[in-house]
Amino acid sequence: FKFKTNQLPYLSVWKNEDTESNGYVTGLEPGTGFPPNRTVERKAGRQPRILPNETKSFELEYSIHSGRSSVKAARAKIEQVVGTRRNPRLLPDVLPKEQ
Repeated sequence: FKFKTNQLPYLSVWKNEDTESNGYVTGLEPGTGFPPNRTVERKAGRQPRILPNETKSFELEYSIHSGRSSVKAARAKIEQVVGTRRNPRLLPDVLPKEQ
Protein backbone atom coordinates (compact mmCIF):
# COMPACT_ATOMS: atom_id res chain seq x y z
CA PHE A 1 0.00 0.00 0.00
CA LYS A 2 0.99 3.61 -0.49
CA PHE A 3 0.13 6.67 1.58
CA LYS A 4 1.25 10.27 1.80
CA THR A 5 3.40 10.91 4.85
CA ASN A 6 2.38 14.57 4.96
CA GLN A 7 -1.20 13.34 5.57
CA LEU A 8 -0.43 10.24 7.66
CA PRO A 9 3.01 10.73 9.24
CA TYR A 10 3.03 7.62 11.45
CA LEU A 11 3.09 3.92 10.67
CA SER A 12 2.15 1.40 13.35
CA VAL A 13 3.03 -2.25 13.11
CA TRP A 14 1.17 -4.41 15.58
CA LYS A 15 0.45 -8.05 16.13
CA ASN A 16 -2.04 -10.08 18.09
CA GLU A 17 -0.50 -13.31 19.33
CA ASP A 18 -3.66 -14.71 20.84
CA THR A 19 -4.27 -18.44 20.89
CA GLU A 20 -3.89 -20.36 17.65
CA SER A 21 -7.63 -21.05 17.59
CA ASN A 22 -8.33 -17.30 17.62
CA GLY A 23 -5.78 -16.70 14.89
CA TYR A 24 -2.67 -14.62 14.54
CA VAL A 25 -3.03 -11.13 13.11
CA THR A 26 -0.45 -8.58 12.04
CA GLY A 27 -1.45 -5.02 11.20
CA LEU A 28 0.23 -2.22 9.28
CA GLU A 29 -1.58 1.04 9.92
CA PRO A 30 -0.64 4.47 8.62
CA GLY A 31 -2.12 7.16 10.83
CA THR A 32 -2.13 10.64 12.26
CA GLY A 33 -0.75 9.19 15.51
CA PHE A 34 -0.19 5.89 17.25
CA PRO A 35 -2.81 3.49 18.65
CA PRO A 36 -2.77 4.61 22.32
CA ASN A 37 -5.78 6.61 23.43
CA ARG A 38 -6.19 10.29 22.59
CA THR A 39 -5.00 11.47 26.02
CA VAL A 40 -1.64 9.72 25.58
CA GLU A 41 -1.30 10.92 21.98
CA ARG A 42 -2.22 14.51 22.89
CA LYS A 43 0.42 14.61 25.65
CA ALA A 44 3.00 13.32 23.15
CA GLY A 45 2.03 16.04 20.63
CA ARG A 46 0.70 13.54 18.10
CA GLN A 47 -3.04 14.21 18.37
CA PRO A 48 -4.21 16.48 15.56
CA ARG A 49 -7.28 18.59 16.16
CA ILE A 50 -10.12 18.90 13.72
CA LEU A 51 -12.23 22.01 14.21
CA PRO A 52 -16.04 21.99 13.97
CA ASN A 53 -17.12 21.74 10.30
CA GLU A 54 -13.50 21.14 9.25
CA THR A 55 -12.73 18.15 7.05
CA LYS A 56 -9.56 16.16 6.49
CA SER A 57 -8.79 13.89 3.55
CA PHE A 58 -6.33 11.04 3.41
CA GLU A 59 -5.17 9.20 0.31
CA LEU A 60 -4.26 5.52 0.44
CA GLU A 61 -3.62 3.15 -2.42
CA TYR A 62 -3.76 -0.61 -2.06
CA SER A 63 -2.35 -2.97 -4.66
CA ILE A 64 -2.23 -6.70 -5.05
CA HIS A 65 0.93 -8.03 -6.64
CA SER A 66 0.67 -11.41 -8.29
CA GLY A 67 3.62 -12.90 -10.05
CA ARG A 68 7.34 -12.38 -9.71
CA SER A 69 7.59 -9.44 -12.10
CA SER A 70 4.93 -7.44 -10.23
CA VAL A 71 6.56 -8.14 -6.86
CA LYS A 72 10.00 -7.29 -8.28
CA ALA A 73 8.72 -3.96 -9.64
CA ALA A 74 7.08 -3.11 -6.30
CA ARG A 75 10.27 -3.95 -4.44
CA ALA A 76 12.33 -1.74 -6.77
CA LYS A 77 9.94 1.16 -6.12
CA ILE A 78 10.20 0.65 -2.35
CA GLU A 79 13.99 0.63 -2.55
CA GLN A 80 13.89 3.81 -4.64
CA VAL A 81 11.66 5.58 -2.09
CA VAL A 82 13.63 4.36 0.91
CA GLY A 83 16.85 5.51 -0.70
CA THR A 84 15.56 9.10 -0.86
CA ARG A 85 14.36 9.26 2.76
CA ARG A 86 16.19 9.66 5.99
CA ASN A 87 16.15 6.69 8.32
CA PRO A 88 12.79 6.23 9.99
CA ARG A 89 12.58 6.91 13.69
CA LEU A 90 11.55 3.70 15.39
CA LEU A 91 9.51 3.99 18.55
CA PRO A 92 9.30 0.52 20.09
CA ASP A 93 7.13 1.67 22.98
CA VAL A 94 4.87 4.69 22.55
CA LEU A 95 3.05 4.28 25.85
CA PRO A 96 4.17 6.42 28.81
CA LYS A 97 6.20 4.67 31.48
CA GLU A 98 4.27 3.88 34.65
CA GLN A 99 5.41 5.88 37.63
